[in-house]
Parts: sequence; C-alpha cells; structure tokens
Amino acid sequence: MKFLCVAEHIDSFVFSKLIKERFADIDAVLCAGDVPLEYIDYLAAALEKPVLCVAGNHHFYTETEQVPKAQAVDFCCAKKTIAANTVLIAGASGSFRHNDNPAQYTDGQMFLRLLALTPFLLLNKIRYGRYLDIFLTHIPPRNVNDFDESAFRGFPCYKWFIERFKPKFHVHGHIHLYNEKDPRVTRHNETLVVNACGHYVIEM
Repeated sequence: MKFLCVAEHIDSFVFSKLIKERFADIDAVLCAGDVPLEYIDYLAAALEKPVLCVAGNHHFYTETEQVPKAQAVDFCCAKKTIAANTVLIAGASGSFRHNDNPAQYTDGQMFLRLLALTPFLLLNKIRYGRYLDIFLTHIPPRNVNDFDESAFRGFPCYKWFIERFKPKFHVHGHIHLYNEKDPRVTRHNETLVVNACGHYVIEM
C-alpha cells in the first residue's frame, strides 16, 4: 500500500492537472494539518481514494464544520479497508501550547487525550494482533524531527505513545523543511517518523 502524505501548504507538484498520472499508484491520502479544507476536498475528488486527516494549528475546522470527502481522525482510532487490507489509524490534532491561539495543548492535556484512546488500542491488539499501523498528528514527538523553539516543539507524550503502541509510521506536519539537511524521515525505536511537509509518499 502507498500513502500520499501532505501537510503545511498546497504543493504545486500535487495540485496539478497531472495529479492522477503522478500518483496513480496511491491507495490513500494522509493529511497532517495546516492545509485548507478545499485542498483536502481536491485531493479526495482528484485521486478518488480514501483521505484521512487531522487539523493543524492554523488551518483547522470547528466541530460544526464537516471535512469534505474525507475522514477526520482527530483523537480517535479508525479502522479502514485500504487496497483490501485492514489499516489501523489513530490521530491527534493541534500543536504544543505557545500562545493563546486555539488548537494548542500542554503536554499533560495531550497525554490525557491519548490515554483515552488506550481501550480502543487494546481491542485492536486483541482483534488484529497489533495496536496500530499509523499515528497521524500535526506535530512530531519531542526531539524527533522538531525544533527547540517553543512554537515548533514536539510533544514528549508522543514519544511515549509510539514507544508503547508501536505504529509502523508516525506521520506529522508543522515543521517546515528549508534545506536538504533538515530531517524528513527519522526512525524512533520501531516507528518511522515522517514529516509530510509539502508532500511525501510512504509505502507499507
């Protein structure tokens, strides 16, 4: 299975009349936040594949809005059939608290939200022999693909989460890539932590 991962901005390589040719082998799309809802809608319509998303801390939707043609996985566990395979996905939106804007959390607040997912992950382990395949978030774990600056600091509790539940991938956005030395993919224990800024394709 191949997943197109997007985050942070509208990528001209993706937002193109050639999208179907360029991503003909994609089985699903993962959106890690801070892109307009219209872009998510475009990806779903153009590729005609499942789209799963979480909100960021700039472009985010309210509880009264619907994510068009996509499935939001903010603070929930989802089971999706993709290319005839069962894929287990959990998501978390927002960023580390650094000002008074919405969609920001302290590490303690985020930990409690993740802790609420534990019963569903334990059921996954019983039913499917694994807790999770993909953890989709807006920001990365602390000290993995993040920066020291408060606005771009990752959540320490995300490290606990991926160490405990061992997803194959942790896909995130939020961290802009300015040069080729910035990390795009980092392995943390059994999990590949992938920065989806712009676009990136992963295969599982």
